[in-house]
Amino acid sequence: MSKTELEGINAKQQMVELIRQNFNHPSILFWGIQNEIQISGERPELRKLVNELNELTKKEDPTRLTTMANVMFVEDEDDYNYVTDTIGYNKYFGWYNGEAGDFAGWLDGFHKKNPTVKLAI
Repeated sequence: MSKTELEGINAKQQMVELIRQNFNHPSILFWGIQNEIQISGERPELRKLVNELNELTKKEDPTRLTTMANVMFVEDEDDYNYVTDTIGYNKYFGWYNGEAGDFAGWLDGFHKKNPTVKLAI
């Protein structure tokens, strides 16, 4: 079994434990699937795992939304934008690139390309 497969098993086990331990917590609105997992580049096995984690999470708790945070390198048209119920983006305008004011233009463009994606900012 590869390191990635073992990490996937571990991630799934931790997700189930997290949900079962916190299922009745009144402050939980979303279950987070991943944060900036794409920062290391394109890895098909991670895409598969993210989809599997989302399916597992929805099975464990169909009452709450799922979400994930994409890193700034993920393209606006990427399939990652459609895995979870909502999506967050860490774009870092004014820090790593561009100006803080560039965010509004990016957001308008993203919405035009993905009108059905529920985006958290």
